[in-house]
Amino acid sequence: MDRVWHGQPRKILLHADRNGVFYVLDRTAGKLLSATPFVRTNWVSGWDPNGRPILTPGGGASATGNFIYPSLGGGTNFQAPSYSPLTGLFYTAYHDGGGRFAYGPAVYEPGRQFSGQPADSQGIMAIDPETGKVKW
Repeated sequence: MDRVWHGQPRKILLHADRNGVFYVLDRTAGKLLSATPFVRTNWVSGWDPNGRPILTPGGGASATGNFIYPSLGGGTNFQAPSYSPLTGLFYTAYHDGGGRFAYGPAVYEPGRQFSGQPADSQGIMAIDPETGKVKW
């Protein structure tokens, strides 16, 4: 879309990814303008000057097991996002959950759904492209 971003008119591309990160790209130059996690994300600690992710040590599967966010379902998947020029917000379906990649016992908590992992959530969210922050 064409819109004002950080005070100047830009031709941008907005993308919420399965990896749990909301990206704003300059679509004419192919330059990363911002990258902000919109669900729990522990595989990345930042981005280098070229826009490549800096992987978090221990953010992948291991022999002893690690809890990885987002899970295999991703932050969002094939559901179509939307942008409103009236609100200036980007809307997307999301899934906020992780997956434990290990063998061994999981702790049972009476009264809670038992999946061996922290509770997931999903729904629709609105993201402010200017800040990358979830508005609701």
